[in-house]
Amino acid sequence: MRNVVFDENDKERMDPEEYTKYKQVMEQQEASRKEYLKHKAEERAAKHANR
Repeated sequence: MRNVVFDENDKERMDPEEYTKYKQVMEQQEASRKEYLKHKAEERAAKHANR
């Protein structure tokens, strides 16, 4: 599987609905990443608090 990265400069080269879908997917991935990092930080904090 290949990862394709788009940015605002690609907007005019994409169909409007394709670009909208891309933005939605990126927002979901960013939210998931933030939640994951928050969870990992909480795990580290709990681990260090128990020492």
